[in-house]
Amino acid sequence: MKLEQHELSAKFSRMSPEAIEAMAEDIKQNGLQHSILLYEGKVLDGWNRYEACLKAGVNPRTTIFRGTDPAAIVISENIHRRHDLTPGQRALMVVEIRSWAKTGKPAKGAAVAPLATVATMAEEAGTGERLVQQAKVVSANGIPALKEAVKKEEIAIEKAAAVAKKPKREQAKALKEAKEKKPKLPKKPSAAKPKQDDGRVKELLAQSDEDAKRIAALEAVVKSLKQSDKDAEIEKLHKKYAQLEGRLQQCMTTQNEAKKDATYAKGMLAKVRAALKVKKDSDILEAIRNG
Repeated sequence: MKLEQHELSAKFSRMSPEAIEAMAEDIKQNGLQHSILLYEGKVLDGWNRYEACLKAGVNPRTTIFRGTDPAAIVISENIHRRHDLTPGQRALMVVEIRSWAKTGKPAKGAAVAPLATVATMAEEAGTGERLVQQAKVVSANGIPALKEAVKKEEIAIEKAAAVAKKPKREQAKALKEAKEKKPKLPKKPSAAKPKQDDGRVKELLAQSDEDAKRIAALEAVVKSLKQSDKDAEIEKLHKKYAQLEGRLQQCMTTQNEAKKDATYAKGMLAKVRAALKVKKDSDILEAIRNG
């Protein structure tokens, strides 16, 4: 037999279908961790868990509430567990639950909840008394669509209270206008499409992994070398450096000598041109022949 949701439980907004689906999957894997609480033959606490059990095909485990204040249990369990609720939503739901406790007609022998003050309800909701006062206006004078809009976070409790002060015949229109004026949240940026060079990036990453492996292999070889082996390698490097340094010095010496020879030859050619009275080196041989 399918259970019904208790009126007190229905005062709190339901979880999203996605959240219910995720809970159903968790129950499939790990089972139902917290029992469904029943009162007056209906689900007092755990309606979302109950629906998730039905989706998961799991027989829900239930217990009977035997306390004196069912409203307090519903408020406590939901306020502490439902972190997705805004302060305005919490204020309205607490007021709605306490209003039911005040005006409801429990069955003979059932628990009777004590009357709650604004200060008490503010403490239960975790909000200021001003929000509770506004929630009381919405609860007492607002049309059902206005209350539902607050629970769905379609309108803030402050604006809802202003709408609730209007005649009921005008509230639907005022609610619609308030929803239209609600600033829209910026859209989440869409996931970036993969670029054409993604293949090249993968190649570079693969190459980087290969290089990292080679470096690790070389480090392992270095660590495995004995100190005597290291000393021998260092000595070889010193000898190689000395040889290279010697060759460099020879090259520099040869270069300097070549410069000196070139300067001397240039001076001699200048003297020969002057003696033969020619301007170009190419004319020297012809001047000697004709001389």
